[in-house]
Amino acid sequence: MKPVYLSIQQEATGRRMKELLRKNGYSVKDIQEAMGFESPQAVYKWLSGRSLPNLDNFLILSRILHTSIEDILVIDGDIVRYTVTVQDGGKTGTKTGGKLAYKQSALRVCLCPCFPAVLNVICRQLQFGRRF
Repeated sequence: MKPVYLSIQQEATGRRMKELLRKNGYSVKDIQEAMGFESPQAVYKWLSGRSLPNLDNFLILSRILHTSIEDILVIDGDIVRYTVTVQDGGKTGTKTGGKLAYKQSALRVCLCPCFPAVLNVICRQLQFGRRF
């Protein structure tokens, strides 16, 4: 296996956190209170890119923002996250990246041998952003 070289871009990650806070309608004070911090300084450091949350705080933040830690982080490097086989109108190809591909891949592994018709319906639902 080849080595994987990744680098977290702190400032860009801070900007993304700020954007996600704004998008979800949260203030620094809201995050401070949710994390149980006495002061907002740690949150301000994250948003400015001077530091990053520890893993526990990243997990809490991802839950608050209704996203994954991977979607908060801005990473330099080249790594394929997901690859699935896509069949469309008799054509077969591959699709790489994105949450949809990951969900479809997991569903294909779990359901395809027993329930191919159910899998196709679920994949269509995921493509239209429906949750069940």
